[in-house]
Amino acid sequence: MTTAKRHARVQAKPERVRDAQRSSLAPIFDWRAANPHLFPSDTSLRWHLRKHRDEYIASGALLEIGGRLVCDPEKMEATMRAVGARVAAERGAESERGHAEAKEAA
Repeated sequence: MTTAKRHARVQAKPERVRDAQRSSLAPIFDWRAANPHLFPSDTSLRWHLRKHRDEYIASGALLEIGGRLVCDPEKMEATMRAVGARVAAERGAESERGHAEAKEAA
Protein backbone atom coordinates (compact mmCIF):
# COMPACT_ATOMS: atom_id res chain seq x y z
CA MET A 1 0.00 0.00 0.00
CA THR A 2 1.37 3.36 -0.96
CA THR A 3 1.84 6.20 1.49
CA ALA A 4 -0.82 8.22 -0.33
CA LYS A 5 -3.41 5.45 0.14
CA ARG A 6 -2.54 5.11 3.84
CA HIS A 7 -2.81 8.87 4.22
CA ALA A 8 -6.22 8.87 2.48
CA ARG A 9 -7.45 6.10 4.81
CA VAL A 10 -6.29 8.00 7.92
CA GLN A 11 -7.99 11.13 6.62
CA ALA A 12 -11.29 9.24 6.19
CA LYS A 13 -11.43 8.03 9.81
CA PRO A 14 -12.16 11.42 11.43
CA GLU A 15 -15.05 11.83 8.98
CA ARG A 16 -16.60 8.58 10.26
CA VAL A 17 -16.19 9.77 13.84
CA ARG A 18 -17.92 13.06 13.04
CA ASP A 19 -20.75 11.16 11.31
CA ALA A 20 -21.19 8.96 14.37
CA GLN A 21 -21.33 12.06 16.57
CA ARG A 22 -24.17 13.38 14.41
CA SER A 23 -26.21 10.25 15.07
CA SER A 24 -29.67 10.95 16.38
CA LEU A 25 -29.49 8.01 18.80
CA ALA A 26 -29.13 8.79 22.49
CA PRO A 27 -28.77 6.65 25.61
CA ILE A 28 -32.31 6.32 26.95
CA PHE A 29 -31.60 7.78 30.38
CA ASP A 30 -29.68 10.72 28.91
CA TRP A 31 -32.78 11.40 26.82
CA ARG A 32 -34.94 11.16 29.95
CA ALA A 33 -32.68 13.60 31.81
CA ALA A 34 -33.11 16.07 28.94
CA ASN A 35 -36.91 15.66 29.16
CA PRO A 36 -37.75 15.74 32.89
CA HIS A 37 -41.17 17.24 32.14
CA LEU A 38 -42.14 13.91 30.55
CA PHE A 39 -40.60 11.50 33.04
CA PRO A 40 -39.48 13.03 36.34
CA SER A 41 -37.29 10.04 37.23
CA ASP A 42 -35.53 7.06 35.68
CA THR A 43 -37.99 4.87 37.57
CA SER A 44 -41.00 6.51 35.93
CA LEU A 45 -39.46 5.92 32.49
CA ARG A 46 -38.65 2.29 33.37
CA TRP A 47 -42.27 1.72 34.46
CA HIS A 48 -43.63 3.29 31.26
CA LEU A 49 -41.31 1.23 29.06
CA ARG A 50 -42.14 -1.95 30.95
CA LYS A 51 -45.81 -1.42 30.05
CA HIS A 52 -45.30 -0.22 26.45
CA ARG A 53 -41.89 -1.59 25.42
CA ASP A 54 -43.19 -3.56 22.42
CA GLU A 55 -44.73 -0.43 20.87
CA TYR A 56 -41.49 1.54 21.25
CA ILE A 57 -39.45 -1.28 19.73
CA ALA A 58 -41.89 -1.78 16.83
CA SER A 59 -41.76 1.93 15.97
CA GLY A 60 -37.95 1.97 16.00
CA ALA A 61 -37.90 4.42 18.90
CA LEU A 62 -36.16 2.01 21.30
CA LEU A 63 -33.16 -0.15 20.45
CA GLU A 64 -30.60 -2.17 22.33
CA ILE A 65 -27.04 -1.64 21.16
CA GLY A 66 -24.12 -3.23 22.97
CA GLY A 67 -26.38 -4.20 25.87
CA ARG A 68 -27.50 -0.59 26.39
CA LEU A 69 -30.89 0.93 25.64
CA VAL A 70 -30.75 3.80 23.21
CA CYS A 71 -33.51 5.76 21.56
CA ASP A 72 -34.23 7.83 18.52
CA PRO A 73 -35.57 11.06 20.10
CA GLU A 74 -37.88 11.94 17.20
CA LYS A 75 -39.40 8.48 17.14
CA MET A 76 -39.65 8.46 20.95
CA GLU A 77 -41.81 11.59 20.84
CA ALA A 78 -44.04 10.27 18.05
CA THR A 79 -44.47 6.90 19.75
CA MET A 80 -45.11 8.54 23.12
CA ARG A 81 -47.89 10.61 21.55
CA ALA A 82 -49.44 7.50 19.97
CA VAL A 83 -49.22 5.50 23.21
CA GLY A 84 -50.58 8.40 25.23
CA ALA A 85 -53.50 8.92 22.85
CA ARG A 86 -54.35 5.21 22.90
CA VAL A 87 -54.19 5.02 26.71
CA ALA A 88 -56.32 8.16 27.06
CA ALA A 89 -58.91 6.75 24.65
CA GLU A 90 -59.00 3.44 26.52
CA ARG A 91 -59.41 5.19 29.86
CA GLY A 92 -62.12 7.43 28.42
CA ALA A 93 -64.01 4.39 27.16
CA GLU A 94 -63.66 2.69 30.57
CA SER A 95 -64.91 5.84 32.30
CA GLU A 96 -67.92 6.10 29.98
CA ARG A 97 -68.79 2.44 30.62
CA GLY A 98 -68.52 3.07 34.35
CA HIS A 99 -70.85 6.06 34.14
CA ALA A 100 -73.36 4.10 32.03
CA GLU A 101 -73.31 1.20 34.51
CA ALA A 102 -73.81 3.60 37.42
CA LYS A 103 -76.82 5.19 35.67
CA GLU A 104 -78.34 1.74 35.02
CA ALA A 105 -77.86 0.71 38.64
CA ALA A 106 -79.62 3.87 39.87
